[in-house]
Amino acid sequence: MDYGALIIIVGSLFGMTILVLSFVERTVRRLARQTLRIETKLDAMLDSLGIAAPRPELARVNSLILEGKRIQAIKEYRKHTGATLAEAKQAIEDLERRGHSR
Repeated sequence: MDYGALIIIVGSLFGMTILVLSFVERTVRRLARQTLRIETKLDAMLDSLGIAAPRPELARVNSLILEGKRIQAIKEYRKHTGATLAEAKQAIEDLERRGHSR
């Protein structure tokens, strides 16, 4: 096999790989947007019905709020959710207003 054919084959494989990765990336982004829209709608529905969605992984956060340990609650919330500091602070304030039901 000569080098020209090998270069064409490798180039073709590289090009197909790029196309497949591009398709996968677009699909993942589309699904992430869809999921966000669904979660937003679900949150709005739960809020309008006055239902708090249980979040068992935040039980420690709720107990820290009850103990008055707001800073630790924010840190714990960030650890479990990956939220930014501002998002976590807002979430803790929301939890305090709602009576720690989330």
